[in-house]
Amino acid sequence: MYSDVALEEIKNHNGNLLFNYIIDGGIGINQDNLQMIVDFTRKHNIPDEKVYFIFADYKLKDNFKKFLDAEFEASKSYIPNQVDWFTGSWSKFTTEIGSDRRGVTGVDLDLIHKAGEKICNLPQNLNFHSTIKRLFEAKKKMFETGKGFDWATAESLACATLLLEGYPVRFVGQDSSRGTFSQRHASILDLETGEKYYPLKNFN
Repeated sequence: MYSDVALEEIKNHNGNLLFNYIIDGGIGINQDNLQMIVDFTRKHNIPDEKVYFIFADYKLKDNFKKFLDAEFEASKSYIPNQVDWFTGSWSKFTTEIGSDRRGVTGVDLDLIHKAGEKICNLPQNLNFHSTIKRLFEAKKKMFETGKGFDWATAESLACATLLLEGYPVRFVGQDSSRGTFSQRHASILDLETGEKYYPLKNFN
Protein backbone atom coordinates (compact mmCIF):
# COMPACT_ATOMS: atom_id res chain seq x y z
CA MET A 1 0.00 0.00 0.00
CA TYR A 2 2.79 2.44 0.96
CA SER A 3 6.54 2.54 0.39
CA ASP A 4 8.99 1.73 3.19
CA VAL A 5 9.94 5.40 3.35
CA ALA A 6 6.30 6.44 3.71
CA LEU A 7 5.71 3.91 6.48
CA GLU A 8 8.78 5.09 8.35
CA GLU A 9 7.50 8.67 8.10
CA ILE A 10 4.15 7.54 9.47
CA LYS A 11 5.75 5.81 12.45
CA ASN A 12 7.91 8.83 13.31
CA HIS A 13 5.18 11.47 13.16
CA ASN A 14 1.84 12.04 14.81
CA GLY A 15 -1.40 10.37 13.84
CA ASN A 16 -2.46 13.28 11.65
CA LEU A 17 0.22 12.32 9.14
CA LEU A 18 -1.13 8.78 8.98
CA PHE A 19 -4.63 10.14 8.54
CA ASN A 20 -3.43 12.29 5.65
CA TYR A 21 -1.71 9.32 4.01
CA ILE A 22 -4.94 7.35 4.21
CA ILE A 23 -7.03 10.17 2.77
CA ASP A 24 -4.49 11.20 0.11
CA GLY A 25 -4.13 7.59 -0.93
CA GLY A 26 -7.76 7.61 -2.00
CA ILE A 27 -8.86 5.23 0.76
CA GLY A 28 -10.88 7.50 2.99
CA ILE A 29 -12.32 6.48 6.36
CA ASN A 30 -15.83 5.06 6.49
CA GLN A 31 -17.75 2.33 8.24
CA ASP A 32 -16.78 -0.21 5.58
CA ASN A 33 -13.02 0.07 5.87
CA LEU A 34 -12.40 0.82 9.56
CA GLN A 35 -11.29 -2.73 10.20
CA MET A 36 -8.96 -2.65 7.21
CA ILE A 37 -7.27 0.46 8.60
CA VAL A 38 -6.93 -1.18 12.02
CA ASP A 39 -5.36 -4.26 10.44
CA PHE A 40 -2.96 -2.07 8.48
CA THR A 41 -1.78 -0.20 11.58
CA ARG A 42 -1.36 -3.43 13.56
CA LYS A 43 0.58 -5.10 10.77
CA HIS A 44 3.10 -2.27 10.64
CA ASN A 45 3.34 -1.82 14.44
CA ILE A 46 2.01 1.73 14.48
CA PRO A 47 1.52 2.85 18.13
CA ASP A 48 -1.99 2.74 19.57
CA GLU A 49 -2.04 6.44 20.44
CA LYS A 50 -1.59 7.30 16.78
CA VAL A 51 -4.37 4.93 15.79
CA TYR A 52 -6.61 6.50 18.43
CA PHE A 53 -5.93 9.94 16.96
CA ILE A 54 -7.14 8.74 13.57
CA PHE A 55 -10.43 7.45 14.89
CA ALA A 56 -10.98 10.48 17.11
CA ASP A 57 -10.46 12.70 14.09
CA TYR A 58 -12.82 10.55 12.06
CA LYS A 59 -15.45 10.77 14.80
CA LEU A 60 -15.19 14.56 14.92
CA LYS A 61 -15.58 14.81 11.17
CA ASP A 62 -18.47 12.37 11.17
CA ASN A 63 -20.29 14.22 13.96
CA PHE A 64 -19.78 17.57 12.25
CA LYS A 65 -21.13 16.22 8.97
CA LYS A 66 -24.21 14.92 10.78
CA PHE A 67 -24.66 18.35 12.38
CA LEU A 68 -24.48 20.08 8.98
CA ASP A 69 -26.95 17.62 7.47
CA ALA A 70 -29.40 18.18 10.33
CA GLU A 71 -29.14 21.97 10.04
CA PHE A 72 -29.67 21.77 6.29
CA GLU A 73 -32.83 19.71 6.74
CA ALA A 74 -34.10 22.12 9.42
CA SER A 75 -33.56 25.09 7.11
CA LYS A 76 -36.08 23.69 4.62
CA SER A 77 -38.97 24.22 7.03
CA TYR A 78 -37.67 27.36 8.75
CA ILE A 79 -40.11 30.28 8.79
CA PRO A 80 -38.83 33.52 10.36
CA ASN A 81 -41.30 35.10 12.78
CA GLN A 82 -39.36 38.27 13.39
CA VAL A 83 -36.47 40.32 12.11
CA ASP A 84 -33.70 38.05 13.35
CA TRP A 85 -30.91 40.55 12.83
CA PHE A 86 -32.52 42.95 15.34
CA THR A 87 -32.61 40.47 18.23
CA GLY A 88 -30.10 39.69 20.92
CA SER A 89 -27.09 42.01 20.79
CA TRP A 90 -28.81 44.06 18.07
CA SER A 91 -32.05 44.67 19.99
CA LYS A 92 -31.07 48.24 20.92
CA PHE A 93 -30.97 49.21 17.26
CA THR A 94 -34.19 50.16 15.51
CA THR A 95 -35.14 51.01 11.94
CA GLU A 96 -36.03 54.54 10.93
CA ILE A 97 -39.63 55.33 10.11
CA GLY A 98 -40.38 57.48 7.12
CA SER A 99 -38.77 58.30 3.81
CA ASP A 100 -35.56 56.99 2.33
CA ARG A 101 -32.64 57.49 4.76
CA ARG A 102 -29.89 57.71 2.15
CA GLY A 103 -27.87 60.91 2.28
CA VAL A 104 -26.90 63.20 -0.55
CA THR A 105 -23.77 61.74 -2.11
CA GLY A 106 -23.68 63.54 -5.46
CA VAL A 107 -20.95 65.99 -6.42
CA ASP A 108 -20.64 68.77 -8.99
CA LEU A 109 -19.90 67.77 -12.56
CA ASP A 110 -16.73 69.87 -12.51
CA LEU A 111 -15.38 67.78 -9.64
CA ILE A 112 -16.19 64.58 -11.53
CA HIS A 113 -14.22 65.75 -14.57
CA LYS A 114 -11.34 66.88 -12.39
CA ALA A 115 -11.26 63.49 -10.67
CA GLY A 116 -11.52 61.70 -14.02
CA GLU A 117 -8.53 63.59 -15.36
CA LYS A 118 -6.49 62.50 -12.36
CA ILE A 119 -7.37 58.81 -12.43
CA CYS A 120 -7.26 58.31 -16.23
CA ASN A 121 -4.02 60.01 -17.25
CA LEU A 122 -0.95 57.81 -17.00
CA PRO A 123 2.52 59.39 -16.75
CA GLN A 124 4.41 59.31 -20.04
CA ASN A 125 7.77 58.50 -18.47
CA LEU A 126 6.66 55.05 -17.26
CA ASN A 127 6.34 51.91 -19.36
CA PHE A 128 2.96 50.26 -18.91
CA HIS A 129 1.53 47.15 -20.56
CA SER A 130 -0.37 47.86 -23.78
CA THR A 131 -3.56 46.35 -22.33
CA ILE A 132 -3.37 48.71 -19.36
CA LYS A 133 -2.96 51.66 -21.71
CA ARG A 134 -6.08 50.61 -23.64
CA LEU A 135 -8.06 50.27 -20.43
CA PHE A 136 -7.17 53.77 -19.32
CA GLU A 137 -7.92 55.18 -22.76
CA ALA A 138 -11.36 53.58 -22.47
CA LYS A 139 -11.80 55.26 -19.09
CA LYS A 140 -11.03 58.62 -20.67
CA LYS A 141 -13.82 58.10 -23.20
CA MET A 142 -16.24 57.36 -20.37
CA PHE A 143 -15.62 60.82 -18.94
CA GLU A 144 -15.69 62.47 -22.37
CA THR A 145 -19.04 60.94 -23.33
CA GLY A 146 -20.61 60.45 -19.89
CA LYS A 147 -21.53 56.90 -20.90
CA GLY A 148 -20.38 53.34 -20.33
CA PHE A 149 -18.94 53.73 -16.85
CA ASP A 150 -17.90 50.37 -15.49
CA TRP A 151 -17.75 49.22 -11.90
CA ALA A 152 -14.00 49.74 -11.46
CA THR A 153 -14.05 53.28 -12.87
CA ALA A 154 -17.02 54.22 -10.71
CA GLU A 155 -15.19 52.92 -7.67
CA SER A 156 -12.07 54.93 -8.53
CA LEU A 157 -14.23 58.00 -9.15
CA ALA A 158 -15.89 57.66 -5.75
CA CYS A 159 -12.51 57.50 -4.03
CA ALA A 160 -11.09 60.32 -6.15
CA THR A 161 -13.94 62.73 -5.36
CA LEU A 162 -13.53 61.99 -1.66
CA LEU A 163 -9.82 62.76 -1.91
CA LEU A 164 -10.49 66.01 -3.76
CA GLU A 165 -12.95 67.00 -1.04
CA GLY A 166 -10.26 66.43 1.58
CA TYR A 167 -11.35 63.06 2.96
CA PRO A 168 -8.67 60.40 3.47
CA VAL A 169 -9.15 57.07 1.71
CA ARG A 170 -7.39 53.85 2.68
CA PHE A 171 -7.52 50.45 1.00
CA VAL A 172 -6.62 47.46 3.16
CA GLY A 173 -6.41 43.81 2.24
CA GLN A 174 -4.87 41.26 -0.09
CA ASP A 175 -6.71 42.50 -3.19
CA SER A 176 -6.39 46.22 -2.47
CA SER A 177 -4.35 46.98 -5.57
CA ARG A 178 -5.67 44.66 -8.23
CA GLY A 179 -9.25 44.18 -6.99
CA THR A 180 -10.97 40.85 -6.42
CA PHE A 181 -11.55 40.36 -10.14
CA SER A 182 -8.39 42.14 -11.31
CA GLN A 183 -10.54 45.11 -12.22
CA ARG A 184 -9.30 47.87 -9.93
CA HIS A 185 -5.79 48.76 -11.15
CA ALA A 186 -5.15 50.86 -8.07
CA SER A 187 -1.46 50.22 -8.68
CA ILE A 188 0.14 49.80 -12.10
CA LEU A 189 3.52 48.26 -12.75
CA ASP A 190 6.27 49.72 -14.93
CA LEU A 191 7.34 46.77 -17.08
CA GLU A 192 10.98 47.81 -17.25
CA THR A 193 11.79 49.11 -13.78
CA GLY A 194 9.17 47.39 -11.62
CA GLU A 195 8.12 50.76 -10.22
CA LYS A 196 4.49 50.97 -9.13
CA TYR A 197 2.28 53.90 -10.03
CA TYR A 198 -0.79 54.65 -7.88
CA PRO A 199 -3.32 56.92 -9.64
CA LEU A 200 -5.18 57.69 -6.41
CA LYS A 201 -1.96 58.80 -4.69
CA ASN A 202 -1.36 61.56 -7.22
CA PHE A 203 -3.85 64.06 -5.80
CA ASN A 204 -2.78 67.36 -4.32
